[in-house]
Amino acid sequence: MNGTNTMIKFVPSEDIAVVVLINTASDLRQKLPNDIIGVLLPNYGAKWKAERDKPAERRVSSKPAAELIGEWRGEIKTYEETAPMNGQSTGGSVQRGNCVSSRWARA
Repeated sequence: MNGTNTMIKFVPSEDIAVVVLINTASDLRQKLPNDIIGVLLPNYGAKWKAERDKPAERRVSSKPAAELIGEWRGEIKTYEETAPMNGQSTGGSVQRGNCVSSRWARA
């Protein structure tokens, strides 16, 4: 759908997942998950703020690490339930850094 953006960011070691759904093309999709995690994890927040406030640099095209690509089976925990999930991730090359495209379905 045109004009929608979604970002999901996991911090498995802390049992944190942040999902951002935005109804417009915006860089908030990239910034909001890190800001939210920064509130939950103050050390991360300080590092993220320093990185976020640096002047932008041009990045070289790159590909995601091989371990991020492939099938994933596990569970996603919410405050309501633990749901078994299956996922498949494919990699792409983008100018702004690593990109992983994923599809998820309830098992």
